[in-house]
Amino acid sequence: MKKLFLILHFITFWLCSKAQSNAFLYIESRNNQPFYLTIDSNRYQRHFSTLQIVPELLEGPLLVVVQLQNQPKEVFSFHLTMPAASHRSFLLDKNQENQWVLFDLERNYTLHANNELEEDQEQFNRYKQLRSK
Repeated sequence: MKKLFLILHFITFWLCSKAQSNAFLYIESRNNQPFYLTIDSNRYQRHFSTLQIVPELLEGPLLVVVQLQNQPKEVFSFHLTMPAASHRSFLLDKNQENQWVLFDLERNYTLHANNELEEDQEQFNRYKQLRSK
């Protein structure tokens, strides 16, 4: 009876863990500018690091705040959409207008700082449409 209970408990635990779909986020600075990330009030920092990998993110909208290490008063917000059980890879850089942007390495589009969530969702959906053709 104990074995049956343990097996059922293990199966239930396994099914519950499979139901959650985790993703990860990769951001690298192109110009070797160290930075910190804050995602949903969790701060991720690696001193003098020009890349951040944030594991175990749930699917859905995220507010990613980038703070440059050498310029602590400058804060840049980016709204992203995380797909289920996948990843997003970005390059942090300045564009021609000298504004900080995140360049999506897989989907080849740019998100500007302080963007709206709809901007990322629109670009992401456009990428999916092009890929399905």
